[in-house]
Amino acid sequence: ERAVRDKIPDEIDEDEDFFRPSFESRLVPVVVLLGLCVINARGYSKVLFSPGCTIGDDLSSHFAEASTFASRLRKGDLDFWFSETQMGYPLFMTYTPLPIMLIAPFLALAPDLDAELFVFKWYLLLIWLITPFAWYLGSRFMGLTILQASMAALLWNLVADAQSFGVGVNALLGKGLLAHSVACIFLPLWVGACFKRIAQLSQQRIAADAPWWKTVIPQWSQALRLDALCALLFTLILMSNSFTAVFSLLSGCGMLALDLDRPRAFVRGAVWLVGVVVIAVVCNSFWMIRFLAHIKFQGGLPFKHWPNFQGNTVKHNLNVLMGGNLFDMWNFPLLTLCFVASFFGSGSSNASAPPPLPQAKSAALPPPTSAPTHK
Repeated sequence: ERAVRDKIPDEIDEDEDFFRPSFESRLVPVVVLLGLCVINARGYSKVLFSPGCTIGDDLSSHFAEASTFASRLRKGDLDFWFSETQMGYPLFMTYTPLPIMLIAPFLALAPDLDAELFVFKWYLLLIWLITPFAWYLGSRFMGLTILQASMAALLWNLVADAQSFGVGVNALLGKGLLAHSVACIFLPLWVGACFKRIAQLSQQRIAADAPWWKTVIPQWSQALRLDALCALLFTLILMSNSFTAVFSLLSGCGMLALDLDRPRAFVRGAVWLVGVVVIAVVCNSFWMIRFLAHIKFQGGLPFKHWPNFQGNTVKHNLNVLMGGNLFDMWNFPLLTLCFVASFFGSGSSNASAPPPLPQAKSAALPPPTSAPTHK
């Protein structure tokens, strides 16, 4: 009875902390995220209730494939051949499958084409509403405070880039990059979860008498849920958009680069990352095998035209960044200034290292060695 009685004040304090005015109160993300939902829904209402098909370069193509997929589902037909373009091609050969697979079952329940269009517009709105929540959770995974994570979600909502490559309202409604936008829901979650796991692997303690090969093998059993989450997120990203998957992989490699001065920790993280990629590729083999088998018929893929493909030069990218068009097109360059300040500030920061991760008790383990801060 005393134990139960002693717990009651703590529970009351937690409820009081929720409403107590503070920048680190749990009320902050509730206000920010719900406020973004209201603002975004209000701004999207004209698109949602406008007659006809949604505007946007690729949205009509995405809707056509999703509608075709839905019609196959109504008939119970598994022949996913898209015959609407030239002589036709297999579904999922041009657009990766997850964005279509998510909406097609709901389109299959729609009675007519107008209803399908209305459901498709709600799908676009839902993507736009969910994404700030993903950025908040991903930021919390990386160890940001409640206030910092809330600001990350808020600032994401201000992104407007000239390239329109998946982030920002112009990318979804203007350019119609549905696949990129769906992948960008999972991107911040992947970055946060991957960051957390690689930090754990970097600080993994090995018994002093362990053979060398055991020192470079991740201890999967210690964070099985986090490993499964990382594998699931990268699988969903690859199933949503291949280019975003490449960017996600590069971000993971960038985190590993912090351990280049500790070869065993670096190899341990690399082995883990390769394992995650292998799981994702196996799960995506149902469409990737057919895609690769018909790769010679694919157009618009830059690597097919290498080395003749000419990308943007470093000078051009710097001009776009410093001109404010990478994050703040049409707006005051707030995000650009934040990026530049954080980039130069991170190099000169002398902040203390985060506390070490909790370790299992073992008499055979040596004292922990220094590990990178993973900032």
